[in-house]
Amino acid sequence: RNPPKKLKENRVRKTYETEEDRKREQETVNHIQKYMGDMKISPSLPYSYTVDRAVIINADIRAWLEIKCQQYKLEYYTLPEYWLSLRKANEGIQWARVTKRPFFLIATFSDVGVRFTEITLDCLQNYKIEYGGRTRTQRDAEDQELILKIPVDNFYKIEELKERIQ
Repeated sequence: RNPPKKLKENRVRKTYETEEDRKREQETVNHIQKYMGDMKISPSLPYSYTVDRAVIINADIRAWLEIKCQQYKLEYYTLPEYWLSLRKANEGIQWARVTKRPFFLIATFSDVGVRFTEITLDCLQNYKIEYGGRTRTQRDAEDQELILKIPVDNFYKIEELKERIQ
């Protein structure tokens, strides 16, 4: 799930996801799965799908998931927003609109554990959108981009996710 990202003029962006990142994501998936009953979380979807995973019941897709495994405390986001790439948000929303299945952002924090929020077209229309991104840990020019600023108050305990999908 970790091919290089295509950029303008057929340039390829280096991919920064590490084996440790993939391990943390799988640990998060394993944690979520405990609360999902007969719903299963798919293996990583092909890179071209943009979203990380799907929620499935008997091969039927019920929801789309983007999973972020931060090593920060939620209180780190005293801004008080969580940032998500606008491109990622838009593509997840497009999957949701086309398939009529919700798109959720899952975030793992070191202090409060796993949380989720639904990302919808209303979010794009009502949340702040700014140019920004990584600054202190910027890896390349592509780390500065349009970002959707999601109010941290809109994140819920992962135990409530199943109810939101049904």
